[in-house]
Amino acid sequence: MIVSWSFLALLGCYIGLIFIFPKIALFHYVIGGIIILWLIDWFLTTREPKLTAVRSFDKPVYQHQATTIKVVINNPLNRSLLLLVQDEPPFEVNIKGKTKQLLVVKPFSSCEFTYQVTGDKRGCFNFGNLNLRYSGRLRLFTYQYQIPLQEPLAVFPNLNKIGDYRFGQQTKTELAGIHRQRIFSMNGEFSQLRDFVAGDDYRKINWKVSAHYGKPIVNEYEPEKDQNIFLCFDAGRMLFDQVDSKNNRMDCILDSALYLAYNIVNHGDMVGAISFSSKVERYVPIGKGKTHLQLLVNQLYDLQAEMLESDYREAFRFLNSRINKRSLFFIYTDINDPESARDLINYLKILSKHHLVVCVLLKKECLSELADCQITDETTAYLKSTALELLAEREKLVRILSLNNIKILEVEPSNISQTVVQHYLLLKQQGSI
Repeated sequence: MIVSWSFLALLGCYIGLIFIFPKIALFHYVIGGIIILWLIDWFLTTREPKLTAVRSFDKPVYQHQATTIKVVINNPLNRSLLLLVQDEPPFEVNIKGKTKQLLVVKPFSSCEFTYQVTGDKRGCFNFGNLNLRYSGRLRLFTYQYQIPLQEPLAVFPNLNKIGDYRFGQQTKTELAGIHRQRIFSMNGEFSQLRDFVAGDDYRKINWKVSAHYGKPIVNEYEPEKDQNIFLCFDAGRMLFDQVDSKNNRMDCILDSALYLAYNIVNHGDMVGAISFSSKVERYVPIGKGKTHLQLLVNQLYDLQAEMLESDYREAFRFLNSRINKRSLFFIYTDINDPESARDLINYLKILSKHHLVVCVLLKKECLSELADCQITDETTAYLKSTALELLAEREKLVRILSLNNIKILEVEPSNISQTVVQHYLLLKQQGSI
């Protein structure tokens, strides 16, 4: 039974009268009348149309960015309501503002309240119900119920500025790795003929056309399109740890991969993706265009690493059954010790015989810091020696990969996106894919 403060006040008055005038028998019938009024109020209130509500927020929602949640409540009754409202946002987000508010709703009108949430984690998170409480028509019964508004909150990687990084809009510093040397390649597609200018490679001269026009004419080539690029995510224990207080290793890798996919689509190539740990978790077949890019984002935005041992044999067997031409593979993984890296190296060696493989590794900044620290006591001496040993082992494994025709990109988490895209563009210019 849910009673209102008005009902409790009446009940208190009745009890007071009983104590003051215990010999008046008429007061004993008052309690029955109060209960009957409460039942009448309950009957009338529960038979009224229920309030409706809509919860909305701007989409898409990006990681580490505040999003305003707006709840609109509609009152279909012919009376004003003093309404107590409490929303249930996902517990994975940070909340700014009040999710519990007292509102006044006029007859046949609506009211709203807002608060902000910030998602520090990527993923799909569920709201709870919207809880409502208001008094009945006679103010004796308190009506309380829930409205199920459980549209999920999808928190995407922070890619709202991805269009600022399109090819041709990078700064000179960002493109320094691409233009470090002049690259001659005739492996691309023929684009056009043009006059010879100082600095052109003589091997590009079209001698027949030059003889016809009586001046040097060169062939202009552009990188081949419709090439296959696969993004492979090792979502096992290798990428389970944090980079800093806000981001884990998978956050940095996914930002880089989606940024790379954007550039791949803009250059007319085809992109696919696979995620695996102890089994193949997700697979996006090869495709091109903005629609396919959106599909890729929707499939991968909530990807998380798991504390599981990765099954490289199953992952590469799955890929081999679906590849029908030479492709470029970006393998996002890590190598920590010889035991865990042995299978990875063996299967990458097999894959590199028919495809171009780029292994993307995030540098262990914590190990570098420990290796550079000053020795002050036994603890720092132990930590420094351990860090130096781990770094030496890592360099050895990286060298083994390099000797087996596997390209290694070991990058800082802060600039992984630009570095990987620059390497992709460089491979296209070289005609290596």
